[in-house]
Amino acid sequence: MFQPIKRTLIVVVITGVIGYFYYIVQYSISLDTIILLNVFAQTLPTSIAEVVICWVILGITFESFIQPDGRRGRGRRRITSIIIGAIVATILFGVYHFA
Repeated sequence: MFQPIKRTLIVVVITGVIGYFYYIVQYSISLDTIILLNVFAQTLPTSIAEVVICWVILGITFESFIQPDGRRGRGRRRITSIIIGAIVATILFGVYHFA
């Protein structure tokens, strides 16, 4: 389920660089380190909750509805359940942000 630590660190660094780039492109008000850390500290808990609720719990729940027998085999049914789970989780994630 979990990826190796090296892969995780690489993804975190790449994501941080992309996020910082987007922040700069949006004509940010300040590039002060303290302000950036404050914004990050205020948005991190909410972002973690969004990912856990919308993507993990809801995605796995809808994936399980499509595979009620609990078998985690390969094939069309598994791929379909993953796709539907991801679509539902993404839609609910968008609704959560809109609200």
